[in-house]
Amino acid sequence: MRQLGYVCINLSMKPENFRNLRLNSIKTKGIEYLEEVVLHNVQHLNKIINWNIENKIYFYRMPSFLIPFATHPLVLNEIGWHFSQMPEVIEIFSQIKHKVKKYNFRISAHPDQFTVLNSPKIDVVKRSIDFIEYHGELMKQVGGSDIVLHVGGIYGDKKKAKERFIENFKSLSPWVQSKLRIENDDTNYNLVAVLEVAERINIPVIFDYHHHGCLPSPGFDTKKLINRVKVTWGNEVPKCHISSGESNKRDKKHGDYIALEDFKAMDSLMNHSAYDLMLEARMKEQALMKLRKGIKKE
Repeated sequence: MRQLGYVCINLSMKPENFRNLRLNSIKTKGIEYLEEVVLHNVQHLNKIINWNIENKIYFYRMPSFLIPFATHPLVLNEIGWHFSQMPEVIEIFSQIKHKVKKYNFRISAHPDQFTVLNSPKIDVVKRSIDFIEYHGELMKQVGGSDIVLHVGGIYGDKKKAKERFIENFKSLSPWVQSKLRIENDDTNYNLVAVLEVAERINIPVIFDYHHHGCLPSPGFDTKKLINRVKVTWGNEVPKCHISSGESNKRDKKHGDYIALEDFKAMDSLMNHSAYDLMLEARMKEQALMKLRKGIKKE
């Protein structure tokens, strides 16, 4: 393993946190209120990046709601607003990008569960593409490297659903395509299914240890599958995910911390190679610190 990372919220910095807002608030309070929230969120992101660097954490997932309603028709079309219109926000992004380059800092993004590229509904696919492209814009601004996505739903025909993902992937801009990574999930697409899609369109696969435990690939040797995962990354360092079930290994709910035994099993499957490991634990950076101490004691 190369480094550990965590997701979005930094509990050590509370009560300060990212802010969100209702769409109605934009209608009643105006675009100035949205800009106030956006500036706060980008400033807070910069503070988290600084905190991470101070604590030698160089891997982090940005929140999807950093810029609320960034792709909503009211904001984009009716009002005609885009975050690039805020010079102070672009300046902070530039500062973050400088630090990302200086410290070899890895930033990722994970569009939320409503982003379904293989939906049979055209409007859902359109909104999903817009939202993925928005994440691409953010990644360019901050020097990010990974946009993580699930394959999506099955919709009664898994083969057709996979083909739709492959076809709709082609509608993404080339740069976003180059940053897109897909991961195995715990409900619809196991590691074999995700590899089948990724190898068709030549994009990297993220191995999620917990999801693999909940939805394994029967009849396949996991280490051989992981070797295929590594090949999808080419010369890039693979990105992996880990979480521990809240009550047991098959519990899909994420626990507060990462069990050391789960990390050991994960690292063994990866053959102790170089990879970056994103911790999906409810205690965020505190779970990372605890696991880091546990690893050092071994």
